[in-house]
Amino acid sequence: VYSVAKDPAFAPVVVYMDRCDEFFMGGGKKAKSADKDGPGRFKKDLQTYKNAFTKDDRVLFIGTTASPEKGDAKEMKGFYDKMLYLPYPDYPSRLMLWRRCIAAQLALAPASAHRDLPDDFDLSTLAHVSEGFSAGAICATVK
Repeated sequence: VYSVAKDPAFAPVVVYMDRCDEFFMGGGKKAKSADKDGPGRFKKDLQTYKNAFTKDDRVLFIGTTASPEKGDAKEMKGFYDKMLYLPYPDYPSRLMLWRRCIAAQLALAPASAHRDLPDDFDLSTLAHVSEGFSAGAICATVK
């Protein structure tokens, strides 16, 4: 990855790290002993490689996580230049998501099938019980 990222012919390069909180687990003596087996053992190497890049190399590090509280916030802020927090959708947003995802799936139905959502279909209950679901999880549930 390092040699490809340094090559200007491949610029810009995006290094994507899913579940980045595992690379930056919190401190403590217990965490240091568990650190030898998990992804956290690469933390020092990641920082070394990242520091070797310059702005001219055009390398972008992107990390995503579903549980940022598990990682050490100070270390993550030191590694990434910017952090975005995208909360789960609130009730009105979930209601809209359920309505639109169901309508999109009904539109894919064969012409002989009923393509409209019945008026007595209870989207409100779905929106209430799906608290803590991401937008992607709601659409995947409908599919």
